[in-house]
Formats: sequence, structure tokens, C-alpha cells
Amino acid sequence: SSLMKSVDLIEEAARDLHPEALFEYSHIILNQIHREKDIEEAKGYLHSSACRGFIKSKVAFGQLVYDSDEPHEDDIEEAIRFLDEAASDGESQAQFLLSQIYSSSKFGLQNDKLSAQWYEKSLKSENANAMFIEARSVLNNPHLTSEDAEQSLKWLELATEKGSQDAYKLYLKIFSESSHPVETVRLLYEHYLELYPEDYQQHIDLTEYLFRKGTVKNDVNLMKESIKKLIQLFRHDATPAKIKRKLNVLSPKWLAKYDE
Repeated sequence: SSLMKSVDLIEEAARDLHPEALFEYSHIILNQIHREKDIEEAKGYLHSSACRGFIKSKVAFGQLVYDSDEPHEDDIEEAIRFLDEAASDGESQAQFLLSQIYSSSKFGLQNDKLSAQWYEKSLKSENANAMFIEARSVLNNPHLTSEDAEQSLKWLELATEKGSQDAYKLYLKIFSESSHPVETVRLLYEHYLELYPEDYQQHIDLTEYLFRKGTVKNDVNLMKESIKKLIQLFRHDATPAKIKRKLNVLSPKWLAKYDE
């Protein structure tokens, strides 16, 4: 197939030590694209690429080590070195990862001052993860001001645009609890579900939102729409059994309310 040929060509380029090909081939191995998954092999390709100055590989190597349960001491040292180089060059995800590494005792490197410094830099660099965490923290403040709320929404919007699923989910939650028009909120849900179709909880949240609004507004059409979506979700073959059990609980309640 054409995909297989592409993978073979990337592997060939990686064996010739082309930095970007090394990075791409590590991705292929980690995601089992016509290759067996081998974390150590992928890490080796990333290391080779990072040593050749490829910034994406420096960050990816750091992330891979950070996500490891029991990383080797040498890998930790290399991860810190690569992340520090990338972060100093302004790479926001490297800055964020360093803030997380220094905020915990995972690698025995806890340093609150360094953690705060890198976190602030990642936030100023508009890192999606940092903006999500900051927005969530600010919005949970009992003394939230309108200015803080507005800034938090801007952070969530930016983080969503940069691909943060967590930010999008929080953004949806805020909008679904607001007085925004149903059409506005529905479009947000539908766009989210186009991006993340396997997030079945958000499918349920959309149906619950529509039913709730239909009940409040005494809008039979909204209630019908929500029940229709619920049935479609239940009949969908890929819907997990746990979700179907939840739908089984919801449907009788909704139908009873609808009959009223």
C-alpha cells in the first residue's frame, strides 16, 4: 500500500540519520503504523534526532521519559538537558514539562522556584496545557472577578484552538451552564464531537443539555431531539456497554417527563 511505502521511505531516511525522519519514524513505532510498538527503540530514534538539534524530538524525548513509570537515570538526565535546551529556545511545551517535573517528586528534582519560573514562561508562551490549568484554577476561585473570568475564557479558547481536549471540555461545561442560546452551545458540542467522536460522555452531556433546556423552555422539539440522540447513541455498535447502561437509566426518566 501507499502507506506502507511511505513508512519504508521514512525508515530509510531515519537510518540515514535525517533528524526529521528520525522524529517521524519514532512516531510510527509508538503508534504501531505498520511497525511493532517498541518504546525503547522509539526513544533511541528520538534521542538521535534530538542530539542533531531537532527541537520537536527534544520535547518528545522529554515527554516520553516523563510519562515513563520507572525511567532510567541516564534518560532523566538527557530529558532534562533536551527540555532545558528547547525551553530556552522558547518552546512552550518544553517549558511546561519542566514546570511539571520540578513541581513533583517524581524524578527527585522538586524545586518550587524553578517550577514557578517555567510555568510562568509557558503561560506567557501561550502553552495549551498551562492555559488550561491556569484557567481552571482561576475559575475555581471563590472570589472570581469578571475580569478574571473573561481572561480565563480567552485562555480556554486559545488552548482549545491549540488542541487541548481538556480545555475544550471545560469550555463546553461553562457554556452549557450559561444563558447562551441553545444553538450556540449545540454547535460547540457538535464541533467537539467531530474532533473527539469517541468521547461518549460528551455525547450524553449534549443529550442531557438539550433535554434540560427543552424542559425549562417547555420546548417539545428540543426534548424530542435529545431523546432521538439518546436512541441513536444506544443503537450505535461502538458505544461501550457502560455508556449503554447509563442510557438505560436515563431513557425511562426522560420518556416519563416527555409524556407529561
